[in-house]
Amino acid sequence: MKLRLFFLLMSVGLTAGISGAEAPTNTPTGSQSPVNRDWENKTVVIPLHGTILPVKYGGQAEEFIAAVQAAQNAQRIVVDLDSPGGAVDSCDDIANALLRSKVPTVAVVRHQAVSGGAMAATACAQIFMVKGARIGDVQPMNVVGDAPDERTAEKIEADVRAIMAVNATQNGYPKLLLEAMVSRSFEVYEVRFTDGSREFMTAEEFALRQKNNPQKVIAGAPRIISHKDKLLSLAANEAVELGIATKVLDDFDDIFAELAIAPATVARATVATGSFDPRKLLDSFSLGRGLTLALAVFLLLGVAGTLVEFHTPGFGLPGALGIIGFACFFYLLYSHDRAEWYEMAIFVTGIILLIVEIAVLPGFGVAGITGAACLVVGLTLAFVPDLSSDYMKQNFWSEITTALVMTFGGLAAAGLLFIALVGDGDKLPFSKRAFSSNVLPDYPTALHSQPAQPAADAATEADFAPAAATAVTDLRPAGKAQLADGKVVDVISDGSFIEKGRAVEIFALTGGQPVVRAV
Repeated sequence: MKLRLFFLLMSVGLTAGISGAEAPTNTPTGSQSPVNRDWENKTVVIPLHGTILPVKYGGQAEEFIAAVQAAQNAQRIVVDLDSPGGAVDSCDDIANALLRSKVPTVAVVRHQAVSGGAMAATACAQIFMVKGARIGDVQPMNVVGDAPDERTAEKIEADVRAIMAVNATQNGYPKLLLEAMVSRSFEVYEVRFTDGSREFMTAEEFALRQKNNPQKVIAGAPRIISHKDKLLSLAANEAVELGIATKVLDDFDDIFAELAIAPATVARATVATGSFDPRKLLDSFSLGRGLTLALAVFLLLGVAGTLVEFHTPGFGLPGALGIIGFACFFYLLYSHDRAEWYEMAIFVTGIILLIVEIAVLPGFGVAGITGAACLVVGLTLAFVPDLSSDYMKQNFWSEITTALVMTFGGLAAAGLLFIALVGDGDKLPFSKRAFSSNVLPDYPTALHSQPAQPAADAATEADFAPAAATAVTDLRPAGKAQLADGKVVDVISDGSFIEKGRAVEIFALTGGQPVVRAV
């Protein structure tokens, strides 16, 4: 049991260090790409589909920006847009590249331009929408599932609102409507005047206009376009009516006839989405509240896999699954700004103490208990957000309680799974032969110190007779023992530490594995 605990916690610490070695960062996009001479005086169609992420995480941000820069000798850039958004900084980089383009830009929204997709669309000088498409809902979200503290959320929202305001100012879109896509804090009215003009304004602005400019007569009651506490999102026809989109198209290819673009002058850019990176799959598992479920599943996999692996000697499938589980678990924590350096330090301290306890001090004493405590504390702290944040100051005990429940709940669930799998070795649905290449095929025969017999005559657990042996390695609990006939076999102790050279008795078989105890 002691060795299982040691290797389990050591795997946790090592995978934490590995996952923390490289924090997710975005690739810089400041370098200019050379212009593509084949695109000169042509209409270049550049696709922007799916989630907007850096190339290193399977996204296309840098590739898209490079295509925009390479098309600066073209006649026009048409953005083939269908995106639910993505990383704020990547979407900002794309919007900035489109705003700085010296070539006229046109966005055609196939299905959706939501969140960062709307940032990219409104960065273009003109927007067309395919029938059934929608645009809006640009409020930034924290995919961890826990809301950031109020000041942080306000800061992020203000930054995104400023991006949309810049897009509106440069391209002539209604500024207040674009800001209403980002913020829920105000209502937006459409106010029409008797001279045929209209303006969009908040309730406060409307009241001031009534007071300070009574000469301009309002035609009818103002219409609410965006309600308070709701984000503005518009269907294609609504976007055209409110002056954000130019026209609704039946199909994407209708844009060429609409802008009188000859087919021979159309060039299509290819935007690569980066090489496969398994981390992007983890990120997709952890969207919203799915992070809690993902962490629980990976923690369960890590603990149960490690326990099953160290129930048998050698290294095989359960151990590999355990490492994968812990690696995924700590990658998610680190990538979502949960695991910090001091938590890593606590893990490392616990590992060192347990190494000393296991390798130097037989038994389980102060060093082992302290090491185990350090690793549990580090694991618990890794579940909670930044302790110095305003959010944690207000929700400290709630977050700590949740972290403790996650930690011990995961360990308990993994323990129950372990017992269900290997608690009764005779009924184990998979033998250790499937996981370890170090298992000798003739354990039962070797235990009786008899010459090898055909498989049909091999002894079974039912007719097993105890045998004396000598430990030739430390048993922690797995190791090797020498039988009376000199044969060395893999064995596992009854859970206690047995030092090398100690006389032992093989008293049982579990799933074909000899189990020994000190005599």
